[in-house]
Amino acid sequence: MPLPGQLHHIELYVSSLEVSLQFWKPLLERFAYIEYQAWDNGRSYKLDDTYIVFVQAEESLVAAGYDRRRVGLNHLAFSLIPHS
Repeated sequence: MPLPGQLHHIELYVSSLEVSLQFWKPLLERFAYIEYQAWDNGRSYKLDDTYIVFVQAEESLVAAGYDRRRVGLNHLAFSLIPHS
């Protein structure tokens, strides 16, 4: 069960999924993350209750103005357990 305040997941939109995974996959595997999900435009890697998601940004958004789906950090999500 996740602890209060524990990081739940990180989602990153990247300009090149292939290039990003060339760097991140070996690093994450070194820290015992395993591939959790795979789909045409993304991958996720999981360690215990925390996972990291990489998503290929849409071409039109790579060079566009601000959009939460552009290259970079999409969001941080923390696991929460209600206090008793």
